[in-house]
Amino acid sequence: MITEDVLETYLNDRKKLEKARDLYYSGGVGTVYTMIKDRQYDLIAANVIDAGRYQAGALIDKDQETVEQVKCSCQEYAETGKMCPHTAALVMKYTYESPVLIDHGFPPAVAETLESFSIEHATSDSAMTLMEQYRAPVRRSRKETAQLIPVLTYIREHTCNVRFLLKSGYLEKYIPSISEFIASITSGRPYSTSRIAAAVTADSFHGTSARILDLLISVADMINSAVPGTPPYIGSYIQLTNSLADRLFDIVQDDPRHLLIDGIPFEHISSVNTGPINADIVMKQENGGYSFRCSPLFCLEGLHRIYVFVRRGSQWDLYISSQDTGSIMPFADFLVKASSAVQYINNQHMKAFTRSVWPNIKERFDITADGFSEEDYMPPKPVYTLYLDAPDPSLITCDAYVNYGDARYSLFTEDDPEEIRDLYQESTFISFLRDIFPKTDMDRQLICIDDEDAIYEFLRYRIQQLREYAEVMISENLKKIGLKNTGNVHVGISVQDNLLKLDMVSDTLSNEQIAEILSRYSRKKKYYRLRSGDFVEINDGFGDLYDTVEELQISQSDLKKGHSEMPLYRAVYLNGLSQSESVTFDPDKVFEDLSRRILTVEQNEYEVPARLTPIVRDYQKKGFSWLCSLRDLGMGGLLADEMGLGKTLQIIAVLCAWKDRKRTLIVCPSSLVYNWAKEIRKFAPELPYQIINGPASIRQELIRRTNEQDILITSYSLLQKDIAVYADMSFDCMIIDEAQYIKNPGTLSAKSVKAVNAAFRVALTGTPIENRLSELWSIFDYLMPGLLHSYPLFKKTYEEPIIMMNDEEAFSRLQQITSPFILRRMKRDVLKDLPPKLEEVVYAPLEAEQAQLYQAAVQNLKNELSTKTDKEYKESRIEVLAELTRLRQICCTP
Repeated sequence: MITEDVLETYLNDRKKLEKARDLYYSGGVGTVYTMIKDRQYDLIAANVIDAGRYQAGALIDKDQETVEQVKCSCQEYAETGKMCPHTAALVMKYTYESPVLIDHGFPPAVAETLESFSIEHATSDSAMTLMEQYRAPVRRSRKETAQLIPVLTYIREHTCNVRFLLKSGYLEKYIPSISEFIASITSGRPYSTSRIAAAVTADSFHGTSARILDLLISVADMINSAVPGTPPYIGSYIQLTNSLADRLFDIVQDDPRHLLIDGIPFEHISSVNTGPINADIVMKQENGGYSFRCSPLFCLEGLHRIYVFVRRGSQWDLYISSQDTGSIMPFADFLVKASSAVQYINNQHMKAFTRSVWPNIKERFDITADGFSEEDYMPPKPVYTLYLDAPDPSLITCDAYVNYGDARYSLFTEDDPEEIRDLYQESTFISFLRDIFPKTDMDRQLICIDDEDAIYEFLRYRIQQLREYAEVMISENLKKIGLKNTGNVHVGISVQDNLLKLDMVSDTLSNEQIAEILSRYSRKKKYYRLRSGDFVEINDGFGDLYDTVEELQISQSDLKKGHSEMPLYRAVYLNGLSQSESVTFDPDKVFEDLSRRILTVEQNEYEVPARLTPIVRDYQKKGFSWLCSLRDLGMGGLLADEMGLGKTLQIIAVLCAWKDRKRTLIVCPSSLVYNWAKEIRKFAPELPYQIINGPASIRQELIRRTNEQDILITSYSLLQKDIAVYADMSFDCMIIDEAQYIKNPGTLSAKSVKAVNAAFRVALTGTPIENRLSELWSIFDYLMPGLLHSYPLFKKTYEEPIIMMNDEEAFSRLQQITSPFILRRMKRDVLKDLPPKLEEVVYAPLEAEQAQLYQAAVQNLKNELSTKTDKEYKESRIEVLAELTRLRQICCTP
């Protein structure tokens, strides 16, 4: 049904629609005649009585319920060639009354009107059936294919409707209900219509048609799901929304002939272009101004692109623009009007056109400008002056002016814009300024920035950019805000009084400023603002200094002084640091020698005592030299050789070779106390030792009576009980055996061991880490307290990254720090140094009484087994095994 709403869109005027209604309801439309009446079209005509008698005609598409062509003898139609109130009244009678159409005896004027239509007759139904019958054998031999072609119709401002033409073989028809078509296709049911007997399925569509089908299905899904922004209607057509336009043209731009524009005949897209829009635009100087003419065109607006269709004969060129669509669409709308009627711009408005419109269109449209020179209408080049101020340390304001010769204007006012100012250029510069100064200081009515990050960016980058486009005047307040970088920090490293000494000095910062920055340092931040208000740009390598300070646990007070002292074992970490653009390390020769000795500690050689030389193997000599080197360096060590490789002998060798050694303490499990005494007597009987055991009073007396060269041997449990006595003593050397006993730092054993005052500390264990990395920390907390920091910091820096994140860098750092102080050899590593394995079988005969007891037990077992059946034997196998164990016990001890 062709409704009055549809007629109003054809008329494009509400008053004309009301006139058409008056003509129809007053009986002004006479008998309706027809010349064509077939399955698709009705060609109708009638006399219409208005101020005179007019002959009106219309071509009606019955399938689509649209008016395809109109004719009328009135003056309005002669001028516009479009629907007039007379033809609209005729369509109303045809629609509302469904009159019997008379196809003979035409009045001469009506006949003339009917014959004036140029119509391509549709193929008759009988002919279509005939062709399908002859085509059927061929079609059965291959898979049926179909085309789905979108047709743009009901084109209006920036949008249109889309119908879909279904083609199958020689047959074609508009889809009357898109929702029914989609429902049939998606459910797998073949789809057919009255004109297309051949059923089509989703498999019938290929290439572009298949992609269009997918688009239709997705649109139907969105409509069914009530997704915002989807077309509001889906019947015989779909309204082309912005987003749908982009999706549709993405599909058809590679196959433009797969898109039709509604007409008789349908018109194809012949080309797709992305360059300047060529609509045969002619801008010509005439009659005190300029006229604009162009080819017929229309525009559609997508979400991200604009589509301009330019008609050339019966074909259309499509131009797709995705650049600055907001500046294209207004001129495109202007051209739509120029395509139907010449448009003019008077000379008095040419300056405004040249300054505001021309810069937006000259690169985007292909325009033939006859007699036009841009320079004739452009103002002088604007010169900008900016006044920058910092009325507050957290605020920078900008007062902006534009100069045209001697005339000056505030940039944010529009004084006399037509004659003097270039508002297009000014708006471009204002956008640039607003990107830098996004806020407005309402009190001062100036643009400003009040964000610390933005102020840093402004001082670092933006102020220089402004100088490229404007004269920049800076106030004294703003000049006071300094900007500098961290420069290079020189770190001197020396050895004094058996301690490492670090001295720091910066090229650009004071030590107090370095301490302030490091206290708030973040790798994510490019700058730091000092308390003075100055900005300090953080160099990329400054993080190296932060890492060094964190690793060495240098205090804020030491940073402010620029001096720090620390144990010698920190040389391992410092030696591994590399130079960077922000930090320079300057070690003295003593430090370099110390570092070399630490890193080559396993290569240093010491002479093994003569009496032990024959029995100490090569790998044990290396362990002996390693321990002696650490002792001389004032550092501790973890001897972690696999069990059975003679850790005890290596310790005894060190104690023998230590000529001026004083009191030594050996702590071990209770079961090993006497073994240590035995080993000392065996390998070094000249070494004085004292086992600390017995009641508390005796132990305390033994401890107090020991000589300076004595070796005290005690257990972990007794050390806990006697720790108060040891508190007043100092030892040259302290050895803890089976060091895994202190793996839990919270135990009394660990706390007692770490409370003893000893110059050289050694830990022995075949299993330095049994379950957790914290066990290694606890051992090193005994050997060299502070090397691996406090446990919370160790956990954060090493344990969690290594265990939870498999951080190879953290593992490498931990290995670098600890490796000089750990010596671990496995039996497979030193197999060639071990003696060959000897096996000897020794038989021990049973004594007389023991033999009698054994034989009696054997006979008793035989007697029991001889009386049992197989089933009873199987049930009593455990008892048999118990008796066999009893026989073994008799052999070992009756």
